[in-house]
Amino acid sequence: TNEQNNERIEKYTKLFKEWSADPAEAPGRASNASDNQSEVQNGDEFLLLIVWDLITKSRKAPADQRSSEAFVFLLKALHLLQYGIKTSPNNFHFKLCSIFLLRQLAGVPESFKLYKALSIKYIQHDTMGWLIHSDLINQAFSGDATSNVSTALSFYNE
Repeated sequence: TNEQNNERIEKYTKLFKEWSADPAEAPGRASNASDNQSEVQNGDEFLLLIVWDLITKSRKAPADQRSSEAFVFLLKALHLLQYGIKTSPNNFHFKLCSIFLLRQLAGVPESFKLYKALSIKYIQHDTMGWLIHSDLINQAFSGDATSNVSTALSFYNE
């Protein structure tokens, strides 16, 4: 229910604040706050849980309010992910989830920038290229779409 979803979001927010504010005090976790090379920082998993709960809330918005209410939930989720990327710049999941949200919010140029920032290699282009390719074609970014396909095909031409 919506009430349970709100309670979960509050709980995860509290945990995120506790774990990310003082990593040395986080139960069961070693501090990695000074290690920006690490993909996952303390509290990142709670931020992702909050984001997915907001996405769930957007999908469960009443039909008569779905467009505006869902849009607000998706924007909140995207804002949290942008914060997450700022604090954990190497977190692959934050970037992947941001691409998902940007696609829903018609942010094709931004989603393609994030796709390129994933620094995927070789065969990953073949398996992950679907994330953005159809949007590039549908929104008339044909040069980027061609580049995306060429990169994926280059693996097979070598």
